[in-house]
Amino acid sequence: MKVTSILSDNVDYFKELAPEGILEDRNLFCLGAIANDGTACSVLAVGIYEGAAYIEWIYTAEAYRRKQAARLLLKTLNTLLTKMNEKVILISFSDDCDHLEEFLYATGFFVDEDQENYLVPVIDLIYSENMDLLQEKHTPDDRMTTLQQLADPDAFHDYIHQKGISFLETEEASLLHSLIRMDESGKINGCMLISEQSDGNLVIPYLLSDADGDGLIGFFLGFKAMAIKHAWLEKNIIFTDSSGDMMNLLEKVLGEERTMYVVNGQKQGVRTI
Repeated sequence: MKVTSILSDNVDYFKELAPEGILEDRNLFCLGAIANDGTACSVLAVGIYEGAAYIEWIYTAEAYRRKQAARLLLKTLNTLLTKMNEKVILISFSDDCDHLEEFLYATGFFVDEDQENYLVPVIDLIYSENMDLLQEKHTPDDRMTTLQQLADPDAFHDYIHQKGISFLETEEASLLHSLIRMDESGKINGCMLISEQSDGNLVIPYLLSDADGDGLIGFFLGFKAMAIKHAWLEKNIIFTDSSGDMMNLLEKVLGEERTMYVVNGQKQGVRTI
């Protein structure tokens, strides 16, 4: 079995082992394993951000599991990261991926609970009775814009760096519809990060607000306007527990406990290099 970098000239060989677009993402470093019979059997896609390597995708074809393919990819990655003086490898995954968790434990990762995911139909949120009431009581926030329209993208990068989520800047192309709010001096004081997945679902990993509760409400009203403008009514939104304030407000807007919308939990694996 051998390991190779996945580049433009061999990416088609490995495509069936990863979701569409992952192996072509220029922000990711990708490795592939080839079995002795010549079959592409395992892939690993990693993003490297500020001293940490984030595993975005790792997968081995079922027929080749427990034959050291993924271990060999991780060993190669570890060697490369050591040369680059990187310090840690991170991965987030669904808590129903028992085989992945077992593999991570066996390869030296510490695995812990991370967060839960909630899936909410867009139409349920923006046309809820409480959303209508909020719209009646609150005027649109005229200091809100989108990342796509932001005059100084560096200001957004600086803001999320300060909040400890700088790794998300690599996903900037999918975050263009994220909402950004400015204070009276023109400084960013909040954002709702919105990313569209390949399956069409929307992910809101973070809602950050340095203002009061009205600021959070402004983001939900801003999202409603975005959903109507971009015809997102047939989509679902995936929220996480990354923001307790967001989930508390979500419960109030929907009139339901968050447990009604839990789809799965997330776990995080960490391994030092």
